[in-house]
Amino acid sequence: DSITATVEPTFRYLAINDLPERTELVSVTPVTVTGSASAGIERSLGSRTLPGQHLIMGSALRITALGYYSTAPSAPGTLRLRVKWGNEVLADSGAQTMTAGLTNLFWRLEALTNVRTTSSMMTVGMFTILPSATPATPAIWMLTNPTDGRLPVSVDTTVATSLNLTAEWSLGSAANVLVVTNLVIEVLHNQVRRDGGVPDITPGDG
Repeated sequence: DSITATVEPTFRYLAINDLPERTELVSVTPVTVTGSASAGIERSLGSRTLPGQHLIMGSALRITALGYYSTAPSAPGTLRLRVKWGNEVLADSGAQTMTAGLTNLFWRLEALTNVRTTSSMMTVGMFTILPSATPATPAIWMLTNPTDGRLPVSVDTTVATSLNLTAEWSLGSAANVLVVTNLVIEVLHNQVRRDGGVPDITPGDG
């Protein structure tokens, strides 16, 4: 009798464009945005410039930022956060009215961008703050496409472009302060399984 051995093919998992599946930019220097220096002006809390062709359909970008904030004793105005791809606004918190007289309270932002195609991105995020010094329910604001939160934003991923998190105070008070103490920008690359150079996973499978 003969014995037939079945040999399973060996697969290699390669990152798209031979890039690691996950890269990070970790900020180690706190960034402060004050109303006195930037009233009505967007200021960067952190950014990462990605080379052209770095992203493909299925890639993702993730921003996590944490820190503390303070507000003017009276009428502090509004605070607005945006996630941008170059000059394109991927997601916007809108101008949120802040409570007066707060000092060094916690805030956190999380935003996830999915690359739908090489020319469109869909981003959803949450901006969370503690609204008072006493235990309270956190205030949560969504960040979405400012035109229509249900739709992706048209972009160009074929040229080097920065992913940027910005903050903007509406009023010029030195007591309006937003500090980011921890910031991570992650680039998550889709994994393609290859056997002899032929992908067996294609976009849309599953």
